Formats: sequence, C-alpha cells, structure tokens
Amino acid sequence: MRTIAVTGYNRPELFARMLRSLAANDLAHWQVAIQLEPGACVGAYSEAAHGCLGAVPHSIVVNARRLGVRANPFAMLERVCAEGPEMVLYLEDDLLLAPDATRLAQWYQANARPEWMCLSLLAGDCGSGGLLSVPGCESRLMAVRAFNSLGFALTPAHWAEHFRPFWMCDAASSCNFAGTHALGWDWAVFHHLTTTEGLRVLAPLTARATHNGREGGIHCRPVEHDRLFGGLALAEGAGGEGYTVCEIDALPPGVRHHARLLEEAMATHRNTILLLEERARARARLAELAEKLAAREEEIAEGRRTVTALLHSRWRRLGVRLGFCHDDGVNPKWVL
Repeated sequence: MRTIAVTGYNRPELFARMLRSLAANDLAHWQVAIQLEPGACVGAYSEAAHGCLGAVPHSIVVNARRLGVRANPFAMLERVCAEGPEMVLYLEDDLLLAPDATRLAQWYQANARPEWMCLSLLAGDCGSGGLLSVPGCESRLMAVRAFNSLGFALTPAHWAEHFRPFWMCDAASSCNFAGTHALGWDWAVFHHLTTTEGLRVLAPLTARATHNGREGGIHCRPVEHDRLFGGLALAEGAGGEGYTVCEIDALPPGVRHHARLLEEAMATHRNTILLLEERARARARLAELAEKLAAREEEIAEGRRTVTALLHSRWRRLGVRLGFCHDDGVNPKWVL
C-alpha cells in the first residue's frame, strides 16, 4: 500500500479543492492519511474528506494540541513512514494537483536511483520566483539540486536518511536567495540537499502541483503568490506516454537554458553557504584566540601583582633591618 499524507489547519475550502484535484488521480492501491491541527474547522475537513474521497481508504488524526507548520508534518511523516508504506506522497491543504501526480509517484518508486533524494511535484527552489513549468513537456523530468515544499514523494528510507535528521535543524549557514538566514523545515531540507555532494531531486518539467492559497493563504500572501505562481501551468497528464529522465543538454532550448541557470544558481548558493561556514569557523577561532589572550593577560597581571607584593615585602624587611622603619606587625612605620 502507498500513502498520501496530508496536513491541514483552518483552510477547509482550500482542502476541498485540493481533494477534488486529488480525486481525479488514479488512487488504486493508495490510502490517504490526514493530520489536522485542532480548531473549529476540523468538522469541515472531515466532511470534505468523506465527500471527495468516497470509497478511497482514508483516516483523519487530530492533534491533541497545535504543533505548528514544522512539527505537524514532521509528526505525520514520522508516523506514516513507521507504518512501512511502499511510497509516501506528502501534500499540504493549499495545493492543486495534476491528474497524473500519483502515477508519476508510482513511476518514481519503480525507477528511483540512489542519488535521488525525492520526487518533487514542481521544479524549483524554496522561495524562488524561477519555478519551472513548461507545457508540452509532461513526460520529461530532470534531476536537479533544487527543493521546495509543494508536494513530494519519498520512501521511508528517503525519510530516514534525508529528511528526518535535518527537518528540525536550522543551520547557522542556511540562507535564502536574499542572503538572509533561512528558517523552516523546507529550508533545512534544502540546505541538506545543497551541501551534500551528488544528491539530487527528480522534478518534472511540467508542474504536477501548484499553490492554491492566493486568498486564504497564511504564509503566502496574494502579492507573493502572484510573483511565485502566477501563470504557472499545471500538467494535464502525460496521457499514454511514459516518463523520461533527461540530461540538461537534451532538453528543449528554452528549458535547457532555464535548467542551466538553475544549476548555476544552486552552485552559487552552495558556495555562499560554504563561505558562511568558513566565516563561522573563522569567528569561532577568533573567539577562542581572544579567550586565550584574555586568560594569558590575566596570568600576566596576576604575575605582576605577585612580583610587586614580593618586592614590597622584601623592601619592608630590609627597611626594618636597616632601621629606617619599624614594623608594628601591621604596617611598617618609616622613620626619617
């Protein structure tokens, strides 16, 4: 059995739209696991799930307390991967899917390579305005060093190796394309992908998922939504064709240039991370040297105090012996 894992919170209308697009897929041998944050909309989510999925096996888990956008999907994927499915397709409630998204995920399961971290339903990076979707290329995929959160398929082994260890970690050198510190599970996974030599994500040239939350979104407002997803074509399905992984040089000219630019951007991003890590190591070394210098200066100061006290003591004893002063047991009394 394969599992479609869906998280949701307070957006039942978007969730229903996503489920209707999911229901257009072949869901034979798939089960749907839904994990919700507690709130007033749980009933609406449940109604939408039962209405849209019908006889498709599905379950709903409601968290005892709100976990948040990072911990909720982590807990869900940890739970469903522990159940041992052949494949997990992770979705959020504000996506729209192409009608062959599950078919593509099954193809990925049958053809996965060791260097592939996962299948992404959309080619492009976290927070990038350069997401790629080319009509007419529905059967073609490419292996890239790019990851985003808009739907991805993985095996439990992928989860254990490439997602679980990094999901909750914010590396000090993780940065977005504006050069500022990047936070969030998607950036953490992207950071792992960027800094791991040879690791790639398989992505379709024509999107199998797009964002559905222009008006009801929480973390993507309308202006940002339009910048990232405006006019992004969603595949109508590969029809009777199979799927082919293409080398960049074998792609159509316009796509080839976009893919090369994407690889160059990723190389620059990786070099930026390496420079940030080198700067962090240099700062740590400088802090260590400064601490050692401060300790040495304190040792020198203590030595000076000891020498000064010793000289004062010896001069006092000499003064008493020569009769220049007398010692009352507390301080010497100098006599002129």
